Amino acid sequence: MRKLLYIVLFLSVGKHLQATNYNCHTEAGQLQSLIGEQHRIITNLTVSGTIDGRDFAFINDSLFHLTGIDLADCTIDAFESRDIYLGNQTRFDANCIPANTFFGFQELTTVRLPRNTEKIGKGAFAGCTKLKDIDLGNNLQEIAGFAFCDCFSLNTSLPQTLEKIGEYAFKQCTSFYRNRPLPVCPSFDRKPSISQLYRLILDNPTRLVTIYRQRMFCRLLVSDGNNTPSKTRIYG
Repeated sequence: MRKLLYIVLFLSVGKHLQATNYNCHTEAGQLQSLIGEQHRIITNLTVSGTIDGRDFAFINDSLFHLTGIDLADCTIDAFESRDIYLGNQTRFDANCIPANTFFGFQELTTVRLPRNTEKIGKGAFAGCTKLKDIDLGNNLQEIAGFAFCDCFSLNTSLPQTLEKIGEYAFKQCTSFYRNRPLPVCPSFDRKPSISQLYRLILDNPTRLVTIYRQRMFCRLLVSDGNNTPSKTRIYG
């Protein structure tokens, strides 16, 4: 309810607000106390220091009108609590963007994740319809299911460190698909949905990638370095 009230307030007065950049250095769990009431006018946020699940919960609850966020100089600490954050979460892993953090941030266009981010949680950026550019850091290993679902404008490269992509992670990411040509592989030209899988790994020519598919199977794809898998194993 609180978030809904903020949305109504933002829509009613948003046109009178001047875009505001805000830079801060924080310790884990302190972002809310640093920003305070300024959250209503911040549109571009740059944070350095350490953050954890409490800070992501604050961003989700109060900074949904952001157009840009830069967390490149942050480190994500692990956090566990008896309290519930971000819907139903009580445990947050280090170096992980929690599930649903930026869900429905419809003004968000640019993101820089912490450089050591290892995982993007389920639905973390789902519904960010204007999100175009995202720096995924230097160590990303997993993108969970629905992470970028309905990010129609997304156009970014996947890092070579990536090992796992969850189901529907890039569903309806039309710009993302459009800018990735299909590799030549006769055994996969029968089903367009399989072709979409290939688009997801074109930037990972030498890595083992696990891609999960809904209710059907998962494929382990080992590339030979020429954007064409040399081995394919089907499970399920």
